[in-house]
Amino acid sequence: YKCRARLALAARKRGWRVLHMADEAHIDLAEYGLNTPARRTLRRKLRTAEKARVLIRTGPPLPTAAMARVDAAWQAKHGRAKGGSMGRYSQDYVRDQWVGCAYVEGQLVGFATAHRAQDEWCLDIMRHDQGAPDGTMHALVHAGILAAQEAGAATFSLAATPACPNPASRVWRWAAVQVSAHSGGPGLRQFKSNFAPRWVPLYSAA
Repeated sequence: YKCRARLALAARKRGWRVLHMADEAHIDLAEYGLNTPARRTLRRKLRTAEKARVLIRTGPPLPTAAMARVDAAWQAKHGRAKGGSMGRYSQDYVRDQWVGCAYVEGQLVGFATAHRAQDEWCLDIMRHDQGAPDGTMHALVHAGILAAQEAGAATFSLAATPACPNPASRVWRWAAVQVSAHSGGPGLRQFKSNFAPRWVPLYSAA
């Protein structure tokens, strides 16, 4: 499940069935910066958040009660987080993660978390309430990328979005749309594209 190309190729050579199921968005931290045409939309979103006086804070102590409130509001609008491809918030779960919190006039309006490893960080939970200004989540993810850069990691993963395994097939196109609609929709891929990532195909093998 979600293996990369080398393992998928080895599985196929052994007679396994292989299916392109997702694409993972990777940021190569050595080259990450805002001064590139590919990230012009990201620059605009960050300026919008700055004008709205969005303040990003990281590290302990975490505002756990406010985070639970934002998480509940997000699930009420978007549906329950089932814990498969979409992480579920809990105080214990995020304790060892990088956590960024977004405030407007002292009120928590969103947060994001990331798993940390020596060479790679991976975006995990993203939540916001209806009062979050445009650009809030872009600012949170940007802060996480900068933190990973500072920590000496090589890669920041924005995690995966659904792929269409066979664009020529009407059935697979329909299936891809259904999966995409239940996991954030095309807007999620567009959001990640604003960071100009390198897209890495992921496969299921059976």
